[in-house]
Amino acid sequence: SALYITNNSQLQASHVLVADNGVQHAGDAPCFGPIVAVNSTAQVEYLRVVGNSTLCSNGMAALAHLSLASAARFEHAVFHGNMMYELKEEEGSDPPEGGILLMESSLKLYNSSFSENEGHASAVNGIGAKISLESSCSTFDGEANDLFSGVDDPRGQSGNIGQAPSFQDVSSEHGMGWNVHLSSDSPLVGAGCQTDLDEKVNMNPNDSSPDIGAYGGYEADLW
Repeated sequence: SALYITNNSQLQASHVLVADNGVQHAGDAPCFGPIVAVNSTAQVEYLRVVGNSTLCSNGMAALAHLSLASAARFEHAVFHGNMMYELKEEEGSDPPEGGILLMESSLKLYNSSFSENEGHASAVNGIGAKISLESSCSTFDGEANDLFSGVDDPRGQSGNIGQAPSFQDVSSEHGMGWNVHLSSDSPLVGAGCQTDLDEKVNMNPNDSSPDIGAYGGYEADLW
Protein backbone atom coordinates (compact mmCIF):
# COMPACT_ATOMS: atom_id res chain seq x y z
CA SER A 1 0.00 0.00 0.00
CA ALA A 2 1.09 3.58 -0.60
CA LEU A 3 -0.24 4.76 2.78
CA TYR A 4 -0.29 2.24 5.64
CA ILE A 5 -1.11 3.33 9.18
CA THR A 6 -1.61 0.96 12.09
CA ASN A 7 -1.28 0.47 15.86
CA ASN A 8 -3.39 3.43 16.97
CA SER A 9 -1.56 5.85 14.67
CA GLN A 10 -2.88 9.20 13.45
CA LEU A 11 -2.38 10.63 9.98
CA GLN A 12 -3.22 14.24 9.12
CA ALA A 13 -2.18 15.40 5.68
CA SER A 14 -3.17 17.58 2.75
CA HIS A 15 -2.56 17.66 -0.99
CA VAL A 16 -1.76 13.97 -1.35
CA LEU A 17 -1.43 12.23 -4.71
CA VAL A 18 -1.66 8.40 -4.80
CA ALA A 19 -1.28 7.38 -8.43
CA ASP A 20 -0.32 4.37 -10.55
CA ASN A 21 0.50 2.02 -7.70
CA GLY A 22 0.17 -1.67 -8.45
CA VAL A 23 -0.39 -4.52 -6.00
CA GLN A 24 -0.07 -8.12 -7.18
CA HIS A 25 -0.36 -11.13 -4.90
CA ALA A 26 -1.09 -14.75 -5.78
CA GLY A 27 -1.43 -16.20 -2.28
CA ASP A 28 -4.60 -16.87 -0.29
CA ALA A 29 -4.04 -14.01 2.17
CA PRO A 30 -6.10 -10.88 1.37
CA CYS A 31 -4.41 -7.93 -0.25
CA PHE A 32 -5.46 -4.32 -0.21
CA GLY A 33 -5.30 -1.17 -2.27
CA PRO A 34 -3.31 2.04 -1.87
CA ILE A 35 -4.60 3.21 1.54
CA VAL A 36 -4.82 1.03 4.66
CA ALA A 37 -5.74 2.05 8.21
CA VAL A 38 -5.85 -0.53 11.02
CA ASN A 39 -7.00 0.70 14.43
CA SER A 40 -5.96 4.19 13.41
CA THR A 41 -7.33 7.55 12.23
CA ALA A 42 -6.69 9.43 9.01
CA GLN A 43 -7.71 12.92 7.96
CA VAL A 44 -6.70 13.95 4.46
CA GLU A 45 -7.75 17.14 2.71
CA TYR A 46 -7.16 17.44 -1.02
CA LEU A 47 -6.57 13.88 -2.09
CA ARG A 48 -6.21 12.35 -5.56
CA VAL A 49 -6.36 8.54 -5.75
CA VAL A 50 -6.09 7.77 -9.45
CA GLY A 51 -4.98 4.98 -11.75
CA ASN A 52 -4.10 2.42 -9.08
CA SER A 53 -4.59 -1.30 -9.67
CA THR A 54 -4.80 -4.38 -7.46
CA LEU A 55 -4.41 -7.89 -8.89
CA CYS A 56 -4.93 -10.58 -6.26
CA SER A 57 -6.38 -14.00 -5.55
CA ASN A 58 -8.23 -12.49 -2.60
CA GLY A 59 -8.55 -8.77 -3.23
CA MET A 60 -10.37 -6.78 -0.54
CA ALA A 61 -10.26 -3.07 -1.38
CA ALA A 62 -9.28 -1.13 -4.50
CA LEU A 63 -9.29 2.30 -2.87
CA ALA A 64 -8.86 2.05 0.90
CA HIS A 65 -9.25 -0.45 3.73
CA LEU A 66 -10.36 0.71 7.18
CA SER A 67 -10.59 -1.90 9.93
CA LEU A 68 -10.58 -2.46 13.72
CA ALA A 69 -12.25 0.78 14.83
CA SER A 70 -10.44 3.00 12.36
CA ALA A 71 -11.86 6.37 11.36
CA ALA A 72 -11.13 8.36 8.22
CA ARG A 73 -12.16 11.76 6.92
CA PHE A 74 -11.51 12.58 3.26
CA GLU A 75 -12.28 16.07 2.03
CA HIS A 76 -11.99 17.33 -1.54
CA ALA A 77 -10.91 13.88 -2.71
CA VAL A 78 -10.99 12.40 -6.20
CA PHE A 79 -11.16 8.61 -6.63
CA HIS A 80 -10.99 7.90 -10.35
CA GLY A 81 -9.94 5.06 -12.60
CA ASN A 82 -8.80 2.61 -9.91
CA MET A 83 -9.17 -1.11 -10.61
CA MET A 84 -9.47 -4.35 -8.66
CA TYR A 85 -8.83 -7.55 -10.62
CA GLU A 86 -9.27 -11.14 -9.53
CA LEU A 87 -6.13 -13.14 -10.33
CA LYS A 88 -7.98 -16.43 -10.77
CA GLU A 89 -11.67 -15.66 -10.95
CA GLU A 90 -13.70 -18.85 -10.90
CA GLU A 91 -17.04 -19.24 -12.63
CA GLY A 92 -19.88 -18.33 -10.29
CA SER A 93 -17.58 -16.72 -7.72
CA ASP A 94 -18.29 -13.34 -6.19
CA PRO A 95 -16.72 -10.40 -8.03
CA PRO A 96 -13.57 -8.87 -6.52
CA GLU A 97 -14.17 -6.25 -3.87
CA GLY A 98 -13.49 -2.61 -4.72
CA GLY A 99 -13.98 0.80 -3.25
CA ILE A 100 -13.35 1.82 0.33
CA LEU A 101 -13.81 -1.19 2.61
CA LEU A 102 -15.20 -0.52 6.10
CA MET A 103 -14.80 -3.21 8.76
CA GLU A 104 -15.90 -2.00 12.20
CA SER A 105 -14.85 1.48 11.11
CA SER A 106 -16.25 4.87 10.11
CA LEU A 107 -15.81 7.11 7.09
CA LYS A 108 -16.65 10.77 6.53
CA LEU A 109 -16.63 12.20 3.01
CA TYR A 110 -16.96 15.85 2.04
CA ASN A 111 -16.86 17.42 -1.42
CA SER A 112 -15.42 14.25 -2.97
CA SER A 113 -15.99 12.36 -6.20
CA PHE A 114 -16.03 8.69 -7.21
CA SER A 115 -15.99 7.75 -10.90
CA GLU A 116 -14.91 4.92 -13.21
CA ASN A 117 -13.52 2.71 -10.46
CA GLU A 118 -13.84 -1.03 -11.09
CA GLY A 119 -14.74 -3.85 -8.72
CA HIS A 120 -17.76 -4.83 -6.62
CA ALA A 121 -18.99 -1.92 -4.45
CA SER A 122 -16.57 0.40 -6.21
CA ALA A 123 -17.34 3.34 -3.90
CA VAL A 124 -18.00 2.06 -0.35
CA ASN A 125 -18.30 -1.50 0.94
CA GLY A 126 -19.36 -2.06 4.55
CA ILE A 127 -18.83 -5.47 6.17
CA GLY A 128 -20.00 -6.49 9.62
CA ALA A 129 -21.29 -4.37 12.49
CA LYS A 130 -20.18 -0.99 13.81
CA ILE A 131 -19.74 0.64 10.43
CA SER A 132 -20.65 4.22 9.63
CA LEU A 133 -20.69 6.28 6.43
CA GLU A 134 -21.31 10.03 6.60
CA SER A 135 -21.17 11.84 3.28
CA SER A 136 -21.94 15.43 2.32
CA CYS A 137 -21.80 17.21 -1.03
CA SER A 138 -20.06 14.36 -2.83
CA THR A 139 -20.75 12.65 -6.14
CA PHE A 140 -20.94 8.94 -6.89
CA ASP A 141 -21.22 8.17 -10.60
CA GLY A 142 -22.86 4.85 -11.42
CA GLU A 143 -25.59 2.42 -10.42
CA ALA A 144 -26.24 1.93 -6.70
CA ASN A 145 -25.71 -1.85 -6.88
CA ASP A 146 -22.29 -1.27 -8.43
CA LEU A 147 -21.23 1.44 -5.98
CA PHE A 148 -22.40 0.41 -2.51
CA SER A 149 -22.68 -2.69 -0.37
CA GLY A 150 -23.52 -2.88 3.32
CA VAL A 151 -24.19 0.87 3.51
CA ASP A 152 -27.02 3.08 2.30
CA ASP A 153 -26.70 5.00 -0.93
CA PRO A 154 -26.24 8.62 0.28
CA ARG A 155 -27.23 10.27 -2.98
CA GLY A 156 -30.23 12.55 -2.85
CA GLN A 157 -29.51 13.75 0.68
CA SER A 158 -26.99 16.06 2.36
CA GLY A 159 -26.00 17.51 -1.00
CA ASN A 160 -24.80 14.19 -2.43
CA ILE A 161 -25.39 13.64 -6.15
CA GLY A 162 -24.82 11.02 -8.84
CA GLN A 163 -23.20 12.98 -11.65
CA ALA A 164 -20.08 12.24 -13.70
CA PRO A 165 -17.39 14.80 -12.86
CA SER A 166 -16.35 15.79 -16.43
CA PHE A 167 -12.62 16.21 -15.88
CA GLN A 168 -10.52 18.24 -18.28
CA ASP A 169 -8.34 15.38 -19.55
CA VAL A 170 -7.98 11.78 -18.35
CA SER A 171 -6.84 10.33 -21.67
CA SER A 172 -3.25 9.65 -20.61
CA GLU A 173 -2.23 6.03 -20.11
CA HIS A 174 -1.18 6.72 -16.52
CA GLY A 175 -3.08 8.45 -13.73
CA MET A 176 -0.12 10.66 -12.93
CA GLY A 177 -0.79 12.48 -16.17
CA TRP A 178 -4.52 12.92 -15.68
CA ASN A 179 -5.85 16.46 -15.35
CA VAL A 180 -8.73 16.17 -12.88
CA HIS A 181 -9.53 19.86 -12.89
CA LEU A 182 -13.22 20.21 -13.67
CA SER A 183 -14.39 21.27 -17.10
CA SER A 184 -16.25 24.56 -17.18
CA ASP A 185 -19.55 22.74 -17.78
CA SER A 186 -19.05 20.13 -15.05
CA PRO A 187 -22.07 19.61 -12.77
CA LEU A 188 -19.63 19.60 -9.83
CA VAL A 189 -18.78 23.30 -10.25
CA GLY A 190 -20.29 25.11 -7.26
CA ALA A 191 -21.99 21.91 -6.07
CA GLY A 192 -19.90 21.51 -2.90
CA CYS A 193 -20.56 22.75 0.59
CA GLN A 194 -18.50 24.65 3.09
CA THR A 195 -17.16 22.62 6.00
CA ASP A 196 -15.87 23.52 9.41
CA LEU A 197 -12.39 23.72 7.90
CA ASP A 198 -13.49 26.45 5.48
CA GLU A 199 -15.13 28.36 8.30
CA LYS A 200 -12.09 27.97 10.52
CA VAL A 201 -9.76 29.74 8.09
CA ASN A 202 -12.50 32.17 7.01
CA MET A 203 -11.45 32.05 3.37
CA ASN A 204 -15.00 32.21 2.01
CA PRO A 205 -16.55 35.29 3.60
CA ASN A 206 -19.31 35.40 0.97
CA ASP A 207 -20.42 31.89 1.91
CA SER A 208 -19.96 30.76 -1.69
CA SER A 209 -20.20 27.06 -2.50
CA PRO A 210 -16.91 25.41 -3.49
CA ASP A 211 -16.49 22.94 -6.33
CA ILE A 212 -16.58 19.22 -5.57
CA GLY A 213 -13.24 17.53 -6.10
CA ALA A 214 -9.55 18.08 -5.49
CA TYR A 215 -9.53 21.59 -6.94
CA GLY A 216 -12.33 23.17 -4.95
CA GLY A 217 -12.26 24.90 -1.58
CA TYR A 218 -9.96 27.27 0.21
CA GLU A 219 -6.60 25.56 -0.56
CA ALA A 220 -7.26 24.35 -4.08
CA ASP A 221 -4.46 26.48 -5.51
CA LEU A 222 -1.79 24.92 -3.29
CA TRP A 223 -1.31 21.81 -5.42
